[in-house]
Amino acid sequence: MTRIRRTAAAALMTVALVPSLAGCWQGQNAATLSLEAAGNGAQATSGDVQINGATLVTGPQGGSATLIGTLLNTGTEPDALVGISTDPASVTTYITGGKIELLPSVSVGLGWDSEHFVNTYGKDLVPSQFVAVTLTFERAGRMTFQALTVPPTGIYEGIAPRPVAPPTS
Repeated sequence: MTRIRRTAAAALMTVALVPSLAGCWQGQNAATLSLEAAGNGAQATSGDVQINGATLVTGPQGGSATLIGTLLNTGTEPDALVGISTDPASVTTYITGGKIELLPSVSVGLGWDSEHFVNTYGKDLVPSQFVAVTLTFERAGRMTFQALTVPPTGIYEGIAPRPVAPPTS
């Protein structure tokens, strides 16, 4: 084989391998879709629902926190987030609108540059501890994971529960 043919064969082989090495073809399971804020967000799955980058940001006045992360329904049927609880138990919890609809193949951001908030009130959560969080979904059931609590500083600055205080009935 001549030098020109070897060079051409190597170039052709390199071009042919680029798409398979990039991994972007993996669709909803592509690694590029599961990046987490500062590498400390939790990931969990229950049924067809996943959460990625889950972190609890403590409230500015203490006694509250908001969950940030991304929810994704990988199923073919709609689902909805309808409940949250933590251990240690919080006195009050809040989900924007009472529940958050999760359409198939649509990701929903929580708390961070989002209109959707999942908050806890009434229990001081100390930053840098892991807290068991249980989310309840209409179809996917319960999902429990350990979320790191962080203060609203650095990359989390400006993130706070909305509303700041629990709504009154």
